[in-house]
Amino acid sequence: MAANAYRTQIGNEDKTVAELLKAGFSGQLKGWWDNYLTNQQRTEILDSIKMDEDNVPILDNLGNPQQDAVDTLVIAITLHFIGDPSVLRDKNVELLSNLKCKKLSDFQWYKNTFLTRVLHRQDSNQPFWKEKFLAGLPTLLGDKVRKKIRDSMGTQIIDYDDFTYGELISIVQQEGVRICQDLKLQKHLKWELKRTKVELGSFCKQFEIDPNHGSKSCVGDRNKHYYSKILKISLENIPETIRVLEDVIIHGKNPKTNFLQRKPQPKNLSIKILHADILHISIVLFIHPCAF
Repeated sequence: MAANAYRTQIGNEDKTVAELLKAGFSGQLKGWWDNYLTNQQRTEILDSIKMDEDNVPILDNLGNPQQDAVDTLVIAITLHFIGDPSVLRDKNVELLSNLKCKKLSDFQWYKNTFLTRVLHRQDSNQPFWKEKFLAGLPTLLGDKVRKKIRDSMGTQIIDYDDFTYGELISIVQQEGVRICQDLKLQKHLKWELKRTKVELGSFCKQFEIDPNHGSKSCVGDRNKHYYSKILKISLENIPETIRVLEDVIIHGKNPKTNFLQRKPQPKNLSIKILHADILHISIVLFIHPCAF
């Protein structure tokens, strides 16, 4: 990038551009250029020219040899600091083979990393790399993408030569969005079910009913039998309750017996029991107004 910027400013003099580049060296690069290289090596780099396969200089429109100082400088730096570039290509293949997208949230990183590595290869347009791109996706997403491609093509065999990386990425994004929407819907339905159970439980709790047991409704058969029994007992003891109430209110007496044939209780508890019994009967009459 710096070489292209220098060429735009000062023209196509490759040697001049190379000298500007070396003037900006610092750290290891500066030490390499000043101390490691000999004067002859530095001169060979700056004075290098383009050669064809037969080692014949390539001439420009004016018949002068074309300078090749910038490319020679870059190659020299690569050989001295990195080594054989073919080793990087082999390592790139290994990295691509092991590259996986484990979660949907990692797709952006997976896409950028895969494209960066695969497009540096000369065989990046081969179909097996496109197939590898889909194989590295999460299982659910990859299956849905391949199914959609098969449905659109009308065949079970996917011809990856018919697709670009951009088209595959677009399909992956569409299916990923659909999966996210389905997951959100399932989460919302689960939340609604949980809220419904809580609301039903709070409603049934008012009547001392357990919504998780018994019949399908809050008030099951057992509850009907329970309230029928309570109503029968309460109706049978109404005269006794009225008599006790007259003794307490009119005559100022304390009740001798307890309601519903209970054992005698201390005097300080009789009034409370009486009030509870009267309240009980009132509730029964409220629920069953036609009981009499």
